[in-house]
Amino acid sequence: MTTKSCVAVTRAAYTIEQFSAIFGHARAWGYRMVRLKRVRAIRGFGSMLIPASEVDRILADGDSEGGSQ
Repeated sequence: MTTKSCVAVTRAAYTIEQFSAIFGHARAWGYRMVRLKRVRAIRGFGSMLIPASEVDRILADGDSEGGSQ
């Protein structure tokens, strides 16, 4: 009998689709945030990725600007 071990994996980055879904928005919103330089993106390794640190930063800041895009 074999057992499977569960290992917690910390994400280093998210796709645009995943990033947008975290905040309850459509994919176009994620691309818009990158284009407006509201979030930093990693390019050049296949698909565009958003570092997990950007998600952490946004969640830590909360609604500091008083509005949403």
